[in-house]
Amino acid sequence: MLPKLYIDLDAVAHNYELCKNFAPSAQVAAVVKDNAYGLGAREVAQKLYRDKNCRRFFVAYASEGAEIRPVTPDADIYLLNGFDTTDIDLIKQFNLAPVLSSIDQFEKWQQSGISNIKPALQVESGLHRLGVSYEEASALSDAQREQFGLILSHLACADEEQNPFNEHQKQELMRYKSLFPNALFSLSASDGLGLGADFHFDVVRAGAFMYGLKTCPPLNDKQKQVVCAEVSVLQSKQLQTGDTIGYNQTFTAKRPTRILALSVGYADGMLRTLSNKGSVFFKYNGNWVKAPIVGRVSMDIILCDITDLPKEIETAPKAFILNDVYTLDDMGRDAGTIGYEVLSLICNSRRWQKEYIG
Repeated sequence: MLPKLYIDLDAVAHNYELCKNFAPSAQVAAVVKDNAYGLGAREVAQKLYRDKNCRRFFVAYASEGAEIRPVTPDADIYLLNGFDTTDIDLIKQFNLAPVLSSIDQFEKWQQSGISNIKPALQVESGLHRLGVSYEEASALSDAQREQFGLILSHLACADEEQNPFNEHQKQELMRYKSLFPNALFSLSASDGLGLGADFHFDVVRAGAFMYGLKTCPPLNDKQKQVVCAEVSVLQSKQLQTGDTIGYNQTFTAKRPTRILALSVGYADGMLRTLSNKGSVFFKYNGNWVKAPIVGRVSMDIILCDITDLPKEIETAPKAFILNDVYTLDDMGRDAGTIGYEVLSLICNSRRWQKEYIG
């Protein structure tokens, strides 16, 4: 009865390879923070390390880095959320490289006495979220700057190809080149990959695109979908004209209507904004057929209208809320958000049974 996620690791590896081929002059690192956006950090990291020779990984926290270290024994693992003294033991034990984003963090790192790990430095290029300014970086001594193996920044508008701020940020990052002549540089994550070679620098941080989100227009048509989500059908019901369903009576049947109750809801990551907007799918004669979600999305149940579908759908045991024709991006659009949020919410819900392919 629990909903099931089918996670195609071969598709993840395929999408990673697309990134490598599109950015041949750069190293492609894999972003596996947030449990690889919910898909399973150990499983994804092991697949990419073993099958695609990925040797750079980004996570948010030291505990996430510790989780993937056993399956990535000699890879570089970076901690995007920086350094805190409470992480020292994990950093030492699992050889993790923090991404330092302030002079305060750098001073704490110096005081830690850890000398066998090269940290990364996040610098300010215009996002104004995390990062050391050019003036702060200039004030460091040559010896201090030499400690960093990687200099990175993050694009604010990479999903807007024509936005001139992308070029501004690229030029801002270039300013730091003279300060860190021996370090690698990284600016682009999945969205920035599609902006072209000038934005790839030495390291591209691939995450969302690998997991099936359409973030790189030049590659979107070659991308493979990673997630398929299957849920159980709980009950069928016949409505009469004028009947209302669900909380707050947000749907009224305008004709005799057949509905199915499905075993999934906002406790499983289904956003309530999909109420009366989203879609579910059924397999019929080898093809996908679509039914609209009607009524409120509740904690454990959604309802769908199958009135216009073949009669056989009424006895279907399963429905699908994600598949290769209704993607994470599609659900994000219908929910009024982005596929990133859908992926993280659904795939991190502990209710889903995960079955890996590849």
